Amino acid sequence: MISTVLSLEVITVGLCKLLACIYPRVQLTNRPRANYMQRQTDITSNMRTILVDWLIEVADEYHLHRETLFLAVNYVDRFLSVMAVQRSKLQLVGASAMFIAAYVSLFHIRFIPFAEMHHNFVSSGSGFC
Repeated sequence: MISTVLSLEVITVGLCKLLACIYPRVQLTNRPRANYMQRQTDITSNMRTILVDWLIEVADEYHLHRETLFLAVNYVDRFLSVMAVQRSKLQLVGASAMFIAAYVSLFHIRFIPFAEMHHNFVSSGSGFC
């Protein structure tokens, strides 16, 4: 039982390290398009600015990490670069992006350091990168 739990933790930590290594590379290849707001027919750049201000307020209210906020804004921009969004759905896009960013940040920021510090399964110098 203990060896199974330890093996599962080793695999989980290793997988998280691998994903943390690959994720920045994926981010570079999936940047939002430079002129993505021209594709939008129902929303304007000013509306996007208001949405980002709202995301900042949400992140501040719930004491989220800065990285989570930046990731949420990146998700919004990437989504807007490939999909036309109705004005009535813009805040939903922002809320969904914040939720996904918080979920991703939960594993990236909290889980990996916790596993490394408390179990010493993977040393910080022996990553997959």
